[in-house]
Amino acid sequence: MQHTYERELCGRCSSEPTLVVVTGRVFDAETQGGLKGLVIFEARSKEDNGVDGRYRRVVAETNADGVYEANLQAGVNYIAFAKILGRDNKEGEYLAEFWENTHDGSEATLLNLTESKEGVDFSMDKRPVYENGFGGMMKNNYTNAGVKGKVIAYQILRKAKDNGDTIIEKRNVQTVETDANFGYEFSNLEPGTYIVFGVPSERPNVPGWMVLGGKAATEWREATRVEVGEVLITVRYDINLDTAKGERGKGRVRGWVYDKRGGIINNGKVEDRAQNAAAITGSLIVARDEAGDIIDFALSENEGAFELTELSIGEVTITADRVDFEPTSEVVTIDGLNTDQQISLGLIQSTTSVEVPVDAVGGSVNLWPNPTSTTASIRFTSTNGTADIRILSMAGEVLATQNVNVNTGETTVVLNTATMPIGMVMVQVINGASTFALPLQIVR
Repeated sequence: MQHTYERELCGRCSSEPTLVVVTGRVFDAETQGGLKGLVIFEARSKEDNGVDGRYRRVVAETNADGVYEANLQAGVNYIAFAKILGRDNKEGEYLAEFWENTHDGSEATLLNLTESKEGVDFSMDKRPVYENGFGGMMKNNYTNAGVKGKVIAYQILRKAKDNGDTIIEKRNVQTVETDANFGYEFSNLEPGTYIVFGVPSERPNVPGWMVLGGKAATEWREATRVEVGEVLITVRYDINLDTAKGERGKGRVRGWVYDKRGGIINNGKVEDRAQNAAAITGSLIVARDEAGDIIDFALSENEGAFELTELSIGEVTITADRVDFEPTSEVVTIDGLNTDQQISLGLIQSTTSVEVPVDAVGGSVNLWPNPTSTTASIRFTSTNGTADIRILSMAGEVLATQNVNVNTGETTVVLNTATMPIGMVMVQVINGASTFALPLQIVR
């Protein structure tokens, strides 16, 4: 049953917020047994306008069967996660679980509801049992003041390819919250090499990667590697966060972060839905002015979307970075005629090869006009056989398909986009052993 509540006028606002009811269950991933714990809903930190303070952070306690119920403000982006209460030695036995099905707090799926929702469940994984760990403090790099938020540890694994090159592959992920003294602690970690990402709960502090003894980096490859063995590490790994200048200009840049490979091949099989593979969530988007100072930032959200606001006139360099991927940058010019712009940032995964070189775009590979309204054409170098062409939403949903016979050489295919929804989509081409995807903006 769905419940939506509206209340009477209050003294300081025109009306009480519209509320929706969220229900679900917290349970052990292996036994399916209900767990006593907390489910926490946090509004995104940039949403200062329109969020009632009473519903900025909502905490619900589960019953003995793991069932909970919470009232949330309608139309607000929430990050949702579950953790086990400190009773009966349960504290620390389970990893924090973020919606939906991830231990990585930076890539949690946002929950934004206009009506009540059931089935927001959390399947809890137990921690590995090791007598090790490390910790530190998250703080402002310039004032040394403590900063509250979340800290994420990524285990990485170096592997050697047949040609001798070294690649880096992400493995396990854990997320913890800072304590009352702004400290963080990881325990029971699988031995290996880790990098650490700090996500502050309040601006102007900028998320960043821990660099021992230095200012946090905005690109994951610059992070200090923490070698974890069988015992506790006594070195304190403080995360010294940078701050944004917080300009008050009228410029705004909206966009999407996506996997340049298209990302819908799973185990060699093309599926009808890409399971969010085309979009990259949790990317750190940083805007820098001409002096190189950070003026705004964001973490890409559902469907890889981000928004940068209050940008001043001038050239702004926008960089997207996500663990496992190579960073990419684009320069946009904010002036009186172009205060509101849209861009798309494609990332290349570090651990795998890209079948179509990125420098081919605009040459042997092209998609035009872009933006478009009713039709678009895609050109690529084909091999004899068939080419499967799909238009995908940024969430990976197949919007249209087309299969054409092609010869070896240059091929151009016209796409019908008249019925496509407004916004960013991905055009994916599969021909022989080659797979690539390009972003296409639909306008009306």
